[in-house]
Amino acid sequence: MKEEIIYIDPKYLKVKLQYKNAVTPLTKQEDDDLDTDVKTTKKINVPLFISEHSNIILDGHHRNEKALKYEIPLVPCIIKYFDSLLAEFAFVQKINLLRRNMNEAQKIINAQGLHKTEEKLAKQRQKKGTLASKDAKGKTSHKVAKIIGVSPTIYEKGRTILNSKNKEQIEKWTGGIISTTSAYNNIQQVKYQQKTLVKLPKTIKPLIVEDPPWFYGFFETSYNTGKTAAQYYPVMKLEELKKLNLGS
Repeated sequence: MKEEIIYIDPKYLKVKLQYKNAVTPLTKQEDDDLDTDVKTTKKINVPLFISEHSNIILDGHHRNEKALKYEIPLVPCIIKYFDSLLAEFAFVQKINLLRRNMNEAQKIINAQGLHKTEEKLAKQRQKKGTLASKDAKGKTSHKVAKIIGVSPTIYEKGRTILNSKNKEQIEKWTGGIISTTSAYNNIQQVKYQQKTLVKLPKTIKPLIVEDPPWFYGFFETSYNTGKTAAQYYPVMKLEELKKLNLGS
């Protein structure tokens, strides 16, 4: 069903900081393009989404700012209705993710706020005992992955990368130098190395290991060859070794 567009004076539209802060800032180029478009056409071409509650802007904060800047008398708006304020906030986060041109890593990072909101919505549904809609069923990670357009596996790998707090890998990943899978594999390898690494004592004492050519009187032959050590190199008896004073 086509949503009805109404026209409202931008001065009457309200800003809720929680919603505005969820919006990714425009790049300088995006801001310049929007500014030029509004200044030239003297109108807002893309409708704003507003809440049924007191004309609060859900999507279109930047467009409304330009409308106020260039004194546009009326801006196109579409009123959105939700079951709860939490569901309304989830919409704000979703629309922000879908409107921004981000790489895979940036999408996953920016989706973490939505992930928390969706978890809260799931708990609300459990408390109410209501059945979730088909689109809302499944794990939160699967839902969020679908929204941002990545596979659930890639999304979970991205969350693992973020939780690792491995600054080097995160910077390469977000910068597009390495893929999500590569960053994930590198972090898993580091974890494995740390797990298997032998921990040295905090206090290290000097130690000398000596292997003198001792003649073993109680056992003169090798298990495998039946040959004595004396057949390979000169050996010394205990009395001779004592005279060497190896401990000095």
